[in-house]
Amino acid sequence: MRIIQLLSSWAGWCPMKAAASGRMQEGIMSPDGTSSGQAGPTEARANLFSSLKWLVAELSYIVAFLFLPFLPEQIPVHWNLLGEPDGFAGRSIGAFGLPIIITLTTLFFTLLPRVGKMQSAIRRSWDIYQIVTFSVVTLIFVMEVTTLLISEGMDIPVSIIFPMFLGLLLIVIGSFMPYTGRNPILGIRLPWTLRDDEIWRRTHEMGGPAFVGAGAVIVLVSPMAGDLALIMMLLILAIVTLYTTIYSYRISQEKMSELGNYD
Repeated sequence: MRIIQLLSSWAGWCPMKAAASGRMQEGIMSPDGTSSGQAGPTEARANLFSSLKWLVAELSYIVAFLFLPFLPEQIPVHWNLLGEPDGFAGRSIGAFGLPIIITLTTLFFTLLPRVGKMQSAIRRSWDIYQIVTFSVVTLIFVMEVTTLLISEGMDIPVSIIFPMFLGLLLIVIGSFMPYTGRNPILGIRLPWTLRDDEIWRRTHEMGGPAFVGAGAVIVLVSPMAGDLALIMMLLILAIVTLYTTIYSYRISQEKMSELGNYD
């Protein structure tokens, strides 16, 4: 909970105070579900992180251009689970491959909410969506810089650094999970969570801290795990995902049982 409060403060607001009623007052969504047309703090925050995503995309090309003259003819672009490079590309492709991926990812995150009814579904969590997607794009950019530094000869333990980066991303995502409204894009999207607001809420109130804890463990344990850090990360992620899924399923079965008894 302490981590959640710190991240919320960094983001510029406390999710507990920006509940649905507060968001409606800010003008993003009126009580009848329509937009009021006024840009409040939540909308401004969403616009900020949306713009930052494209800024990171532009920065990724600048970094690639700066590194290009100093790169060898072949640079590593893929590593196995033990952190050993097992895939290589030419200098130009290796330098600009990740910037292209960042651009396509940013474009995908921009267009996805506009498909069908997704925009209205994600609207109440619009700022959280922008912050989380910005974090994903930033992670890819950090991986780009790390790859270029390794290509320049810097000794960076990939098997330790990459799991730590992903652990930090899990902390960010998990921190915002309890405050994300039911939607088909962001969160723990299981058939039963997408059908019911209460199941969605209870699943994310438990799942959010679980993913934060998993991310923190990955960050702290990776340096000690050494070359096995990537495998350790996948194992921890599988465990917390399975636990959250089982917990959520049990909630859905309990509610179905209660509804059956009521009928």
